[in-house]
Amino acid sequence: MKHGLYARSIDFRTGPNNAPTREGLTTHLAQDFRPEGRYERALIARMAEIWWRLDDLGAIEMAVLEGNSAPRVTTRTARALGRVAGVEMRLLRALDALVNLLERRQALRERIGKADR
Repeated sequence: MKHGLYARSIDFRTGPNNAPTREGLTTHLAQDFRPEGRYERALIARMAEIWWRLDDLGAIEMAVLEGNSAPRVTTRTARALGRVAGVEMRLLRALDALVNLLERRQALRERIGKADR
């Protein structure tokens, strides 16, 4: 079982500061990308999960900083922030890869559709 940012199913019904729900984010991404078929919808769902986790990183980063009572950032806090930054970079790369994959697939679908006409 995985927890936190690596969990596959997290309850996102309510977010911090009345942020949109994960389902709402998925809906907005679907409106932007207009997926066709199960595979493209799965890519959109995964993009929404990653996007949501990226939004949560700011709250995690603030929690780490607020837990540091010293006037300067301690070594422990710096390591924790480094781990958060590492997770953020991996999530950004994964999101970028998904967007590129979806855009390539949609471009191919469009070329095939034009060839069939």
